[in-house]
Amino acid sequence: MLAPLHPKRILVHSSHASEDEIHAFGARKVPFESMLTESDIVHCLVGVNQENLHRLGARELALLKDGAAIVNCGRAGLIQEQPLMDALASKRISVVLDVYYTEPLPEDSALYSFDNLIMTPHNAGFPGRELFIPFLLDEFKRFFAGEKLQGEINRSRFESMTDECLAKKRE
Repeated sequence: MLAPLHPKRILVHSSHASEDEIHAFGARKVPFESMLTESDIVHCLVGVNQENLHRLGARELALLKDGAAIVNCGRAGLIQEQPLMDALASKRISVVLDVYYTEPLPEDSALYSFDNLIMTPHNAGFPGRELFIPFLLDEFKRFFAGEKLQGEINRSRFESMTDECLAKKRE
């Protein structure tokens, strides 16, 4: 999926995929810390389990290069909330979030104040650009017309999408 972007290299940290499996996709398997220190973009796209709950904290975020970006389309609980807020405030890195600790995201969330943060409406898994863009434009029309959004993630839907005991665990 990354081939059209022509990356110089793709680094992967995985506890379940073998080096050969990762290499077959044109990527290199590396230790977690190496992935953090060597990557320009770190893409978090896994579910929450005991191994990776709050895996990125202050120490791990500090390992990122200046100017690096984090994209989190997995689960909010992959990144510790306060260290993420501190990293955003430092402006040393940029972040793209498609998942949030509180969904739906409250209107008064501090996340809205960061200019080095791009937020998407929990749609990273939506199938295909040809379907996503029209859907997103229709959602904008609904929002500005004061209509109910079709893709809104309310509390009950969120709770059915993840292990709630892990999702609520903060530290």
